[in-house]
Amino acid sequence: MRCPSPFPVCSDNYNQTPNVWQNCRLNKTRFSAPIQSLAAEKIREAPHILDSLQYTLGVIKETLRMNPATITIREGQPTFNLKINGEDKPWPTDGFDLFDSSITIHHDPANFVDPLKFIPERFSALEGDRLHPARNIWRGFQLGPRKCIGQELAVVVLKLVLVFTVRNFDIEMAWEKRDKVRELQGLKVDRRTVEGAPMHVRMRNSGKE
Repeated sequence: MRCPSPFPVCSDNYNQTPNVWQNCRLNKTRFSAPIQSLAAEKIREAPHILDSLQYTLGVIKETLRMNPATITIREGQPTFNLKINGEDKPWPTDGFDLFDSSITIHHDPANFVDPLKFIPERFSALEGDRLHPARNIWRGFQLGPRKCIGQELAVVVLKLVLVFTVRNFDIEMAWEKRDKVRELQGLKVDRRTVEGAPMHVRMRNSGKE
């Protein structure tokens, strides 16, 4: 199955938190229509309907929080030093490449409450709520001049994929089964969608696979 690379991770999170998939199906639009009833024609007629799918956006952002799509690296400079908590002396960066680890930032409990839990609601929480993330702390596509220039299009594509997937299908990822086969072949495996995304896809209410 060829799909945007974060999608298999979304599906994997669904396997672990099936209530998220159900909430996506019930996600209301400004036209008071649940996702199941959205047809391609309706989206073509009113593409802005995708903007009202706030819970679906939360699922995408939470997926990218736990599995960031990109990182940034900058070259250290003689005039740029790092200040580390508990250290009196500055740390020079000249001669080093600085790696901005999004996944470390996203999994720090000082930045996100319950960082190992898949909680899409954190991105719709109001300011002051314990789940509400601090400004600029989410780096799913990174920030600054090196951020992903295609992030808006990527989010639209992911919304469309999720809208039409959750309407019609139940998905069960099959990484473990694929990995067992690869291990018998003597290959080292990891979760890379470039090699495909093994999954069982069933039409809803049909039982067919």
